[in-house]
Amino acid sequence: LQEQVSRLPDEDAMLIEHFGRGRLRYTVFYTFEGRKANQTLGMLITRRMERMGLKPMSFVITDYGLTVTNLSTVADAHIDSLLAPDILGDELEEWIAESPMLKRAFRQVATVAGLTEQNYAGERKTMKQVTFSTDLIYDTLRRHEPDHVLLNVTRREAERELLDLKRLSRMLGRFHRNWRLVSLRRASPLAIPMLMQVRAEQVRGSGIEALLAQSALQDEAERMMEDARAAAG
Repeated sequence: LQEQVSRLPDEDAMLIEHFGRGRLRYTVFYTFEGRKANQTLGMLITRRMERMGLKPMSFVITDYGLTVTNLSTVADAHIDSLLAPDILGDELEEWIAESPMLKRAFRQVATVAGLTEQNYAGERKTMKQVTFSTDLIYDTLRRHEPDHVLLNVTRREAERELLDLKRLSRMLGRFHRNWRLVSLRRASPLAIPMLMQVRAEQVRGSGIEALLAQSALQDEAERMMEDARAAAG
């Protein structure tokens, strides 16, 4: 059934599907690289899409791929840039700097290093108190000792455990300039399970702003029509 609607994924080139539904556009990347790598790729691709003016709105992941929702059409001319290995440069650094991910990773490192005490004056600290303490230490080290050994350990642990960068780097090296984009009239059988995912990562940017603007214009147009009908009546 998949082959009748689109193509079957293969190891030689990444299968990418693009289709529309209403005013939204969907781009599906079949990576088969696992959830961690797909989560990271989704964050990086949507950042690059935002820079390219493609108005990304959200993405969802599974073990075998990710689907990005846009307001603009993704064409062949965009794909090489979206899968370029240099996406692990600027986009990655910007995302990590803005993400709370490193703070979460630092809490584990700080606890193992003995920087925080679970008990104080005979009373066990709440999770909120521990989080406040480790976040304060993290912010202080980043501000005054950005090359501190604990920050370096945190970065390495996050890259290994949370981002799966080695796997993602290998995938980009394999599929950059080696992909097949298929334009469809509707979702393929392989894409449907991803579209049914409940949890989507929202992308704050021009896509959401444009959609809100369109909704506002539509509401205004409907109000004008109602006023016109009332005046005519």
